[in-house]
Amino acid sequence: SDLVNIKSKEQEEVFLDMIKVLFADLDDARVRHTCILLMELMVMKELEQAKTLDDVFPTGSRFFQVFSFFALHPYHYTSVVHPLMDSTLVDEQGAPSSFMASVVNRTTEKNQTWALEFAQYLKSPSIEAK
Repeated sequence: SDLVNIKSKEQEEVFLDMIKVLFADLDDARVRHTCILLMELMVMKELEQAKTLDDVFPTGSRFFQVFSFFALHPYHYTSVVHPLMDSTLVDEQGAPSSFMASVVNRTTEKNQTWALEFAQYLKSPSIEAK
């Protein structure tokens, strides 16, 4: 059966498990590029099947699931996640130059409140005191 004709939940799980096994070694450039090519083909198939914009990458999209596996693979930690989360990175002028360095700077130096959700923001001590 091809990518388009996977119908059952079991077939879906087998497909995704197979992708994870086949592309487990993203450190290998050939494996990584083959995975990228597969994702390009999957995007084209999903776009061909979409009748409206709302049909593009719907919830449960196989492309989205494969892309999530690819993007969240440990191979990307060093090149993507680590630079974002390094709170010590600063530029030549001493300004924060990473996402986490900006968060630390704004919460400690500029006394701004940081929260991942609005409800969490409202519960922060600096906001509750107002």
